[in-house]
Amino acid sequence: MTVPFEIRLTDLSGQPVQALAEITHSGLGGLQIDVVTTDPDGKLCFAVTAWSEMRVVFYGGYWTLLLDANHVSTPQVCPQLPGCCGRMWWHEILGLDVPDPFAGKDITIGVVDTPFARTPGLEHVTVRNIAGNPSTGGAGTLPSHGETVCRLIGQRMDNPMHFGGVSPGANRICLDAEQDATLNTAVASAAIVKLARDYNCDIINLSAGRRVPTEGLRQAISEAREYGALCVVAAGNEPLAQVSYPARYHESIAVGAIGLRDWGPPPSYCRALSDFASSQADMVGRIAGVDIFHYPNSAYGQGLDVVGPGVGLIIHRGAEPIYDAIGTSFSAPLVAGLLAVILGKSDAYRTLPRGPERAAFAEQALWAVCQRTGMGLEREGRGLPRLLNGF
Repeated sequence: MTVPFEIRLTDLSGQPVQALAEITHSGLGGLQIDVVTTDPDGKLCFAVTAWSEMRVVFYGGYWTLLLDANHVSTPQVCPQLPGCCGRMWWHEILGLDVPDPFAGKDITIGVVDTPFARTPGLEHVTVRNIAGNPSTGGAGTLPSHGETVCRLIGQRMDNPMHFGGVSPGANRICLDAEQDATLNTAVASAAIVKLARDYNCDIINLSAGRRVPTEGLRQAISEAREYGALCVVAAGNEPLAQVSYPARYHESIAVGAIGLRDWGPPPSYCRALSDFASSQADMVGRIAGVDIFHYPNSAYGQGLDVVGPGVGLIIHRGAEPIYDAIGTSFSAPLVAGLLAVILGKSDAYRTLPRGPERAAFAEQALWAVCQRTGMGLEREGRGLPRLLNGF
């Protein structure tokens, strides 16, 4: 049985918010996701099965909110996202001091994800299907998962002095995994091998997973290593003491997520996550002079290799912020991008033939820049990769 839910949203000046919203709440079969648009008066109207907490992601330049039934009776203020052409906290803790439009030059990153159109900052990305033909998605207000991943890896800015992605100089190829690599492991496996064998990718990002082993994906990741490609995989967005597959396979790099403490204003979802984690001693740490926390919904423990920024990452097209991305799906591409920066500066790496020794070199290069943050060992693995001074 469902009950109606209605809430009016305003900005800080009291004007109605006009935005597309993705609402995650408890449904009859578990979590349910509704996509609705605010009406001219700023109202969101939808049905819920219980008065549970709801995460509301706005695709219109506002922070993701955490709401419940207590927010129904009064208008809810939606804080706007900050501009994001400057150095953001994730650039800082990864050790990226100045914008470098050539970072990652001569390195090729493969992405197994959903397709997207050529939107500002991603015109250089090649998007294809498994057959090798051009594959594009829409360029509407709602960005695809693949678009978000590619923006974090290496969005290019019109102004070279503005920060964009981590490795804007890298070559990128996104292979369409159809609906979702989680749901179609055969397509994801084929894409991984194709990226390594046919496109000579050095790094492959897979921001998807499942709780049960998949031998096909393991074989694909192992085969990619034989061709010289190292797979970087999201650990999973379930607070369990084992990372998901295929991240758990030792042939891949499993990436969990961390956030910046007190990032995001109340009642943003980022701030709620920070407040919760701050009360848990093993979830808090410090690096580069700032306090961080383990993303409470990130998988941890068995199989976790490293962590990366993954809470409140401002995604933008050009200079306009769209939404704040949260999850291990987005910490993995930042680590993949950082590894491209490292390998792009390595003469020794470039001279290696395409084979397993090339993937092994990349793996050791990543381990070499990992730093402990003070969080519990099971929460961060080897730590957070960060460019060292003078790198």
